[in-house]
Amino acid sequence: ARPSENLFPDTTKGFIVIANMDQLTDQFNKTQIGQLMADPVMKPFAEDLRRQIESRWSGIRKRLGLELDDIKDVAGGEVAIGGILPAPDTAAFAIVVDVTGHDKQVKALLAKVTGNLLALGGKQSKPPAGGGAITLFDVPAPANALDNRPRKACYFYSGNLLAASDNLEVLVGILARAQGKQGGSFAQVSAFQAVMQRCA
Repeated sequence: ARPSENLFPDTTKGFIVIANMDQLTDQFNKTQIGQLMADPVMKPFAEDLRRQIESRWSGIRKRLGLELDDIKDVAGGEVAIGGILPAPDTAAFAIVVDVTGHDKQVKALLAKVTGNLLALGGKQSKPPAGGGAITLFDVPAPANALDNRPRKACYFYSGNLLAASDNLEVLVGILARAQGKQGGSFAQVSAFQAVMQRCA
């Protein structure tokens, strides 16, 4: 799959990329913090920290039907998460995962996500904008939500790439850039380039 910064739009405002999930875990476990967290004395603290991370993730889980462990299970390369501002009053979220070598797991995950979103009352469709590659779910807002507008969750699985977003326009753009049909990527943003130069 192409590097994630070439797939996300130039309206991306926050971006996290993990080059390799297994390598990240291995390298973290070798750090002093990783060794401290592995100490049996720290187990209650480590479990509480994991609960807190999962709690922060719960908003994404509700929007897209994805668990953190789901992403780890299908990742064969980069995992990227981005906060996007496609319009001044519109915020969007996207996940792009290189799933090389995990076809079976991806299909099982998509079946699970579909079941989760349909159980929430979502209506499934194939919007023309994605050329038939994107699956869109229109999901009613939860009964106790402050914002009662319906939510959108959309996915595509193409080649070695799995992508999801809560904004159809954003996902259509990611798919187009993955196919080499559209520019305007995050990689072209001068602030991103400056950060990467510092990292290098």
